[in-house]
Amino acid sequence: MDRKILNSRLRTIKLDKRLSDLKKYVDGLRSMFAGIMLLPEFSKFSENIKSDLDIKIPMSVELRVLCDGPNRDGNLDKRDLDLSLAGWGNMPIIDWHDKTKNATDHKISDRKGYTLNNPQIRNINGKMWIVVPGEINDRDFAYQLYLRDKRGKPLQVSAEYGWNKYWNDGELFQTDINPQLISIVDEGHVEGNQLIIKAS
Repeated sequence: MDRKILNSRLRTIKLDKRLSDLKKYVDGLRSMFAGIMLLPEFSKFSENIKSDLDIKIPMSVELRVLCDGPNRDGNLDKRDLDLSLAGWGNMPIIDWHDKTKNATDHKISDRKGYTLNNPQIRNINGKMWIVVPGEINDRDFAYQLYLRDKRGKPLQVSAEYGWNKYWNDGELFQTDINPQLISIVDEGHVEGNQLIIKAS
C-alpha cells in the first residue's frame, strides 16, 4: 500500500523515551519495543476534542425518525410516510419527552437544535425510513452526543407525531401522520431509530 495512503488512515503512536533506555539493561538482547505502532483510526472525530469547547457548533446530524412496518402504536404503510415527508423539516429537537399522548410541552430554551429541510425516504436494511438532516446548536448537548457516540452507545430518536387510526384485516394502522417534535432519548420505540453525527 502507498505510504501516503497508509499514513492518512493510521495513527502513529510514539513510544515513551523511557522504553528506549531499556537497552542499557538488556544489552545484547533484541528489544521487542523497537519501532512504532500503527493503529486504525477508530473515530470520525479529531483526537483534539477534550471538552465541549472543542466541538464544532452547529453539529451536523442525520436523524432516522420513522419507518414502515409495526411500531408500538400500530403499523405504518409507506404511502403514509410519503404523505408526511415535508412535515419533518424545520422541527425542534429536544433531549427528553414526557409520557403523555400529546407532543411534549417544552420551552424554547429546551430546544437543542432543529431539523433541516429536505427529508428523504431511504431503504435501510429492507425498511423504508424517513431520514432528516439536522443541526445541534447546544454545545453541552452536542458534547454529550459525541461522548456517547465515541463509547459506542449513541443516543436514539423518538419521533413525536399525531395520527389517526384505521383497521385492515384485524390490524391497527396509523394514518394522517402529523409530525410535531423530535426527542433524543436513551432508547427509541422503533428499532433502528438513530441519531448519526456527520463528520465535519
